[in-house]
Amino acid sequence: MKKTLSMLLAAVMLLSVLAIAAPASAAAAGPIKIKFAWGNSRTDLVAAGVEAMAEYIKTASDGAMEMEIFWDNTYCETSEILTQMRKGNLEMGGSGATYITDYMPELGFMNMGYLYESVDHANTVLNGELGAEIFDRIAGATGQRPLGGYYFGAREVCLTIDKEISTPADLKGIKMRTNGTESMNFLVSAMGANPQGISYSEMYTALDTGVVDGQENPITTVTGQKLYEVSKSLSYTDHMVDFSWIAVADKFWQGLTEEQQQIIKDAVQLCCDTNTAATVQAESEAEDFLVSQGLKVYHPDVTEIRNAVLEAYNKKAVDDGWDTELMQRVLDAAN
Repeated sequence: MKKTLSMLLAAVMLLSVLAIAAPASAAAAGPIKIKFAWGNSRTDLVAAGVEAMAEYIKTASDGAMEMEIFWDNTYCETSEILTQMRKGNLEMGGSGATYITDYMPELGFMNMGYLYESVDHANTVLNGELGAEIFDRIAGATGQRPLGGYYFGAREVCLTIDKEISTPADLKGIKMRTNGTESMNFLVSAMGANPQGISYSEMYTALDTGVVDGQENPITTVTGQKLYEVSKSLSYTDHMVDFSWIAVADKFWQGLTEEQQQIIKDAVQLCCDTNTAATVQAESEAEDFLVSQGLKVYHPDVTEIRNAVLEAYNKKAVDDGWDTELMQRVLDAAN
């Protein structure tokens, strides 16, 4: 009897220890930590969208998931985000088409000029069914799954002379500053100008001294870098409607529940919508400012330039092995 009683007491004590230990273990595990690598700073235009995303994930999951944002490339350079995801070191980050073409050259068209006619066109593609299809392909080939795209500016032609640009002939003989990459030089040449690779830091001086006749950048760059001080006109050519995306490591993604995945999807969409709206507003305010500073701003019909550029890309698409059927579907989504 005493032996039985001792065994029962020992069993009760063991169960008590397990009962106490179980909650402690669960608490120690804590929420799912999501490291998010970001190239921008906390003071940039797109910071609000990223912070809203992190807050939504924490709130909607009742604290079961938490995002830690690494600003200013403090976790890794943007160009290394995909690599870190493939290694399993990073859960989420900002990315874009530029960083996947080494793995998927057939998607090279996603970096081409005049792929999108407008912000609405790009939104329809990247945040719709076609975008989901493309993103699935990217996830399968690279291990990085984009979840949504956001707008961060359209590139326009800004010149040191007062001239409206609407046709390739208007750009003949114009020395246009570019970042010097093959893709941007190709685009500027197809538009009709002579590309001149010059660093970002030397752009203002190059315009001021006549080394180049103009540059092509988002209108917010013209205001932010005070390029209006050495320029006389800006034409809305919209030759590249720039969209980036928010991506997740696919291995991490597949380990989440459907409910957790939906929370992250909704958070990413909130981030993209917030960033796009902020950029559109900033561009509108920038135009008003440039006009107040005496810069001539033109809104031309650039159909001729667009047609010339797309014709040049049609040959490049064949030479570089792009998926021309998918490329055409993206182009046609504007209709």
